Amino acid sequence: MSGKTAKARRHRKIWLVSGILLAAFLIFNLIWFLNYRSYGTVSGDYERYNGMYVKEDSREFDYTWSGPDYPSFNGNYAITNADDTLSLIIWPKSLFREESRFGLQMYDDVWKEGYMFYVDRDMNYSDAENPEFSEREKEKILDWMEKRDAEIRQLKELAEAEWKI
Repeated sequence: MSGKTAKARRHRKIWLVSGILLAAFLIFNLIWFLNYRSYGTVSGDYERYNGMYVKEDSREFDYTWSGPDYPSFNGNYAITNADDTLSLIIWPKSLFREESRFGLQMYDDVWKEGYMFYVDRDMNYSDAENPEFSEREKEKILDWMEKRDAEIRQLKELAEAEWKI
């Protein structure tokens, strides 16, 4: 009798653990799906390319939409200029992010170097968000930003129109 009871308890434990694991898996997938949906949908103008959606406008700006890949919870939008030397990257508001985050990626063809760094919503460099840069690098970034301010503002306006950020 005690052998059957111990065996029955063991089976109940296995079913209980299996049920908990299955429930956790289903909950994780539901949360991931809801987060994915918070990124919105892609219009028919975009084409799938290398795991993201890409669109080129008449002025040769490239727009990309990259929702979170499973099981990640992060995706982004980006807009890049025609010569691929300046990109605005946006991590939109989602289930796990209360506000959108912004970054710029700049490349200098002359010096053959580039930087990716965070900016605020108004496209201002943020020391707090970019502690890894030296003073020399920061000065170079700020100089680039000043020289390319009009282009940065244009990218932001295009992004706002495209994704309603």
